[in-house]
Amino acid sequence: MIADIAAESGDHRLPLPIEQLPAGMRGLELRDAADPADRFIAPGAPWFLTLFGRDALITARMPLPLGTRLAADALRALARRQGSRVHR
Repeated sequence: MIADIAAESGDHRLPLPIEQLPAGMRGLELRDAADPADRFIAPGAPWFLTLFGRDALITARMPLPLGTRLAADALRALARRQGSRVHR
């Protein structure tokens, strides 16, 4: 999902939270059953641990400066669940 990252800053407090980000996000990561190569963050733990469209996209947007893989995976997982027929 998100590779190990490092941060440099004049503020000595910044590197530790940035370095802990991948481990924290991996704790909420799920694989798409339709294509296990695609992963997404499933917010709502511990009560709901599933793919919520809005939440998955908001969460995937946050680490975009660190990489696009999470956003692309979330978009593919959501696209697989879009309707393809109109029922009348």
